[in-house]
Amino acid sequence: MEYHTLKNGIKLIYEHRQGEITSLCIGFNAGALEEQDRFNFGTAHALEHLVSKGTCCRTENEINAEFDDIFGFENAMTNYPYTIYYGTCLSRDMQRALELYSDILMN
Repeated sequence: MEYHTLKNGIKLIYEHRQGEITSLCIGFNAGALEEQDRFNFGTAHALEHLVSKGTCCRTENEINAEFDDIFGFENAMTNYPYTIYYGTCLSRDMQRALELYSDILMN
């Protein structure tokens, strides 16, 4: 595996394998452990679902249609330390997958 840290602090872990399938996982230190009091319990999990409800560039229906078009499998989860978004797509669709995830997670 190769490990890289970008100038903005984002850490990349990469392993090249021959084949037509690519998997990706995007994780944040934003799990339930970040919820400071009992009135915030569930906030991380709720946010996990809200990020795909629309952006400044795409509606919820457009996001869902692109997920269906790009990914053979995609999902998200929240546990105590992390919130994670992950999926598997054809290698030729990796650029589209990263652009879509970038939009929903940044916008």
